[in-house]
Formats: sequence, structure tokens, C-alpha cells
Amino acid sequence: MISSYYKFIKKKKKKKKKKKKKKKKKKKISYNSKYISKLQYISKCIEFYIISLKNRIKKTIFCNKYYSIKVSVNF
Repeated sequence: MISSYYKFIKKKKKKKKKKKKKKKKKKKISYNSKYISKLQYISKCIEFYIISLKNRIKKTIFCNKYYSIKVSVNF
């Protein structure tokens, strides 16, 4: 009796299958759009550069993973 009951419980406790996550497809980006986005990052950097020049502060500005502009002002 005990053994049959144990088997019954064991059968019930099967693990549920995990659902596979669907991978998101990356959008194809043309060369021009990449170039434009890079220009936007650089322009932001330049804006910060100008602001820091006005404030006469030494700064290192990180706009993106790929771009960093070092700002050093000497007066």
C-alpha cells in the first residue's frame, strides 16, 4: 500500500517543460543610418564640450561606449 502510494506521488511530481523564449530579430540597419546615429552622438559630445568650455572646467565626457571626448581647458 505504501509503495503504491509513493509511486503515485512520484508520478505526479513531474517537472513542467519550460517554454523556449523567442529570439527577437535584429533590424537590418543600412550604412547611412549608422553613420547618422554616430554623427548624433558626436554632436552631443560637441555640445557638452562647448558647455564645459564656457564653464572653464576640466572634464572627461563619455557620450557612448565608442566615443569619449576629453575636455581640458587652460586659461
